[in-house]
Amino acid sequence: MDNPFPLLGGTVIQVITFVAVVSVIYIAGRFVFEPLLTALLDTGGVEITLRRTIEQIVHVGVVLFGLYAALTLSGFSQSINITGPFLAAVTLAVGFAARDVVNSGVFIIADPRFKIGDWIE
Repeated sequence: MDNPFPLLGGTVIQVITFVAVVSVIYIAGRFVFEPLLTALLDTGGVEITLRRTIEQIVHVGVVLFGLYAALTLSGFSQSINITGPFLAAVTLAVGFAARDVVNSGVFIIADPRFKIGDWIE
């Protein structure tokens, strides 16, 4: 692919593309998709604790999708090939280390007796 801006290096174009793609996906997710999800959860009568958990998971998903799409579209896809196995190993290690905490958290979220703001001893 020929560089349409010969005075700018290829890396500069890649960085600009990366920032633009991340920005567009984040803005679309934050101001379009997430409010639609919140409205859908409100109309469905989803309990507040579960709703906030779903919203946070979706927010993280939007950010991760934006980063992945930006890396791919900007030509930094080699970075995905290099860091992918490392991130998988880190994720596996963190998952094993946090499994008891996550299991407890899931039970608390799933139990309708617990609400946001409750104190648990």
